[in-house]
Amino acid sequence: MARAYLGVGTSYPTTISAQGSVNTIDDSALIQQSINIILNTRVGTYEGNPNFGSEIETVLFEQNDVILRSLLDTFVKEALARWERRITVVSVSFEEPESDPSILNVIILASIKARNEIESFVYPFYRQLNY
Repeated sequence: MARAYLGVGTSYPTTISAQGSVNTIDDSALIQQSINIILNTRVGTYEGNPNFGSEIETVLFEQNDVILRSLLDTFVKEALARWERRITVVSVSFEEPESDPSILNVIILASIKARNEIESFVYPFYRQLNY
């Protein structure tokens, strides 16, 4: 059952169902999709609003140290506070998967305002370009 207070939106990338309608997502999946779009968009690249996005790509090739994590923490909190108003970021933490040292998982604990519950969202930060 869709929770209308969190919104329903088109899945990205847009896909078509077998019945010919556009696939949609709702609830936490819509917020996760929004977080990914915000954090993956570099400020200045979206023509419709040049202020949209985050600055995390500017630290793409930095060493994995306390400075990188501090900058990521700041960039994530600033971007989500500005562009994702359905949540309030409670904390940002980091986890390095042993299987791939080029990934730094950014774990975002956020309170969803409409239902006053805390959920965890994971954003994989790739410390190198993946083509």
